[in-house]
Amino acid sequence: MKAAGVATVIGLVLALVVAVPRVGAVPVDCAEGPSWTVGTEAELNDAIVCYNSAEVADRYAISFSSDIATSSAWAIPTGEGVTSAFRWITQNRPGFSLTIDGGGFSAWGGGAANTTLGIARTATAPVTITNTFVTAGGLTGVHAVESVVVISDSIVSQNANGVLVDGSLLTIVQSVVIDNGGSNVEGHGVINAGIAEIRASVIDSNDGVGVLNEAGEVTIAESSVIANKQGGVVNLGFNEPTTFVLDSTIAENGFEITSLFGAVHAAHGTISMRRATVTGNGNGVDAIVSALPTGSIEGDFITVSDNRGNVDVLGAVTLRSSIAESCNSNVTNGGNNVGGCFETATAVLEPLADNGCLISTPQGCPATFRPSSTSAALGRGDCSDALTRRDQTGALRSPLGPGCEAGAVDRDDYVPAPAGEVNCDGIVNIVDALIIAQFSVSIRSDGGYCPVNLVTEINPAAGDINRDGRFDIVDALVIAQCDVGIPNAFC
Repeated sequence: MKAAGVATVIGLVLALVVAVPRVGAVPVDCAEGPSWTVGTEAELNDAIVCYNSAEVADRYAISFSSDIATSSAWAIPTGEGVTSAFRWITQNRPGFSLTIDGGGFSAWGGGAANTTLGIARTATAPVTITNTFVTAGGLTGVHAVESVVVISDSIVSQNANGVLVDGSLLTIVQSVVIDNGGSNVEGHGVINAGIAEIRASVIDSNDGVGVLNEAGEVTIAESSVIANKQGGVVNLGFNEPTTFVLDSTIAENGFEITSLFGAVHAAHGTISMRRATVTGNGNGVDAIVSALPTGSIEGDFITVSDNRGNVDVLGAVTLRSSIAESCNSNVTNGGNNVGGCFETATAVLEPLADNGCLISTPQGCPATFRPSSTSAALGRGDCSDALTRRDQTGALRSPLGPGCEAGAVDRDDYVPAPAGEVNCDGIVNIVDALIIAQFSVSIRSDGGYCPVNLVTEINPAAGDINRDGRFDIVDALVIAQCDVGIPNAFC
């Protein structure tokens, strides 16, 4: 799951992209707008000034013709103590918008203590950064202050922190935030204090936390948050932050011995997870999914498996229709769960693999676990809610038997056990009748689907022998009659 190879390639590319300014470059002519092509620091700064001062509403564009490095530092025009490597984008008139198209080239922040690309107070004039390497910011790669910003098809890499959302509305789509950090910085991938949406993207191998929500709201959808040293997804602010993790994989995070967060942690606010896979996380000491009394986590159709740590789930956590193999006593069973956390049969899973997805990230589909053909997760989930009727791969859940699978991924090839086969031993006989009778007086528990614990559980999907919609002693009598040669509709 770690993208070490990708990170190495990116590092080699970025090491070669320091631009040499063209000798004798002339100032950009604002009258050539609404589009400018730039290849030097001076030209990029001139084009941003032209856009900031433009009077005519239009769709403006700045395109790179080469990699652009910086030697300057620019404060926000209001004089605040935050600097940017290039001029701040500040146009905020209605009807304006700006697209910065890097053409595959880099904006190089130069390693100084500033942001590579800064956008300040452009809430009515959206800014899009596309097809661009944003790198070498000594503070942040992209800093959005009270703005509307889209980062698409781009790589934000080797900055002190990747992306900082400060009172802004920011979308990251089809992009990679990777390898941010350094010896003296925390190096988080995305820091949110606004509203952020991360879709079909990868937050990978950052020195700090992958996605740190300090205030406001974050949505992570169809994405991978992987190999971030200090943790995967964390609510840490005191302003009741809200985070949604949808159709995504959280893997191999929090592996540093100093990490406190594992995969998912809610110190404050709420983290809501739906159709997500949590695997390979942890340092062998801390919890994988955790919440303090001031925070909470809710999970529907998630799979928490094969992590490194003393426990998988800790604290104020509620799971429904999920798979989790080990927890502590603070986990609330919301129903229809499978695994050791809930004293049910082990959910036998196939190896972690690419089982498909609705929207692919730049590194492919997020890896998922699919229940095996004999898993206790089969038919265990409750997909009656329209919001839960598809799985993490985007496929519609198949309501085989009375339900669908617990966990992030559904199967569409499950064949229910034949009627009467309630103990999953391959034979319908008087033993099945006795087990049904025991279940009718609460001696046995619902074990989901085959296989079940032969001593204490039952496979109820095969128990309605006479098809009257009930599972009771009458069904046991029907099997018993067949076993002693008394014919009926069943035999």
